[in-house]
Amino acid sequence: MTDSRRIIEALRCGVPNGKAVAALGCHQPDLLRHFESKLSTPRQQPSGLIVKGGFGAGKSHTLEHLSWHALQKNFICSKITINKETALHDPSKLFRAAAEFAVVPGRFGSGIREAARRINRTCQSYRELRTWMRDPAVDGRFGLSLQLYEAAQNDPEIQDRILQFWTGEPLGVAAIREFQRRLHVIPSRDLSVVRQRDLGLQRFQFVARLIQSAGFAGWVLLIDEVELIGCYSLLQRAKSYGELARFSGAGHGFACPGLITVFAVTDDFDAAILEGKGDLRVVPALLKDRDRPGEELLKHLAPAGMKEIRNNGVPIVPPQAPELRKTYQIVKRLYGDAYSCAPLEVAGPERRGTTRIRHFVKRWITQWDMNRLYPEDVVELQEIDVSTDYSEDTTTADLGESVDDALMEELLGRIIKE
Repeated sequence: MTDSRRIIEALRCGVPNGKAVAALGCHQPDLLRHFESKLSTPRQQPSGLIVKGGFGAGKSHTLEHLSWHALQKNFICSKITINKETALHDPSKLFRAAAEFAVVPGRFGSGIREAARRINRTCQSYRELRTWMRDPAVDGRFGLSLQLYEAAQNDPEIQDRILQFWTGEPLGVAAIREFQRRLHVIPSRDLSVVRQRDLGLQRFQFVARLIQSAGFAGWVLLIDEVELIGCYSLLQRAKSYGELARFSGAGHGFACPGLITVFAVTDDFDAAILEGKGDLRVVPALLKDRDRPGEELLKHLAPAGMKEIRNNGVPIVPPQAPELRKTYQIVKRLYGDAYSCAPLEVAGPERRGTTRIRHFVKRWITQWDMNRLYPEDVVELQEIDVSTDYSEDTTTADLGESVDDALMEELLGRIIKE
């Protein structure tokens, strides 16, 4: 299959690949300017950016372009899509997805493994990594696993097992003790083990520092379809808002140097979830009386995350006439190359304020398909608007994390009285 055919098939499916983005470009100057400022400003705390746009407005296309741009700037990039397996409210699941899809500039394969291979033990970032691992609050397996990794230069089996731990797999104390015995390594500190939720966050902190110690500028997370948290239970949504605040830098106390996170969310999320489901009022009421271990910060982080979504999103700008004409000519040329034909001139959909770029591209390609496959027939195309379904998906609820109707009524009653 030719590159042109691959691009057309990607555009037909509405899932742009790197070649499609390179061919069409990205006409979002304000957003690119915001992103560039994030890349060029070194920070010890995470930094974030929220991209807003309707279905088909080009959010995934924009994220693909931001990934390409960050790779050119020597950042490792991870593109993640929120779904049942990759839940925003669970840092461990989020980390595993980020590790799996981490891409290194100019190379194939695991980004984290490549960073581990390039560790520079003489640089300042490496010294900062070692200092961070000596903190008693940090899981002792990080420091000891680094010791073991460096000592296992002639034991690829142990190195591979350590790399699996660094990319999100479990590593038991018994296995570590066995590696110590085989390599004759004396631990530099006690082997303390933190809670699973804290371990997920510390994995991000460890890998972000590891990436910089390998000579990369930092780590960029590009998280798509954030609006799907609207289908979570109330408590899961509250935790998701908290993690969004943490990773965007709106929350304090999470030192993760060089980490930049871009969240893509639909532009109706404010009205449908924050206002429509009442999260702006109900979430603080839910968290007010919760005193479970590990949730102390959530009372502050969740409102900060909702505020970020509501006030600090950068909108996707609808295509203007010159951009549409240029895009049309590019897609027409690619279609002709893909199918070795001369596409006829076709019209796009009626241009309204809500017409997305995907609507134009999809209609052009479909009309050319009909002309090519059924040249004697007159085909009338119909368009149907697709809206996001924010109804709660009960299959995503973890045991003990659902909020039943009785509690919801109690919370709403409390809000009304107050």
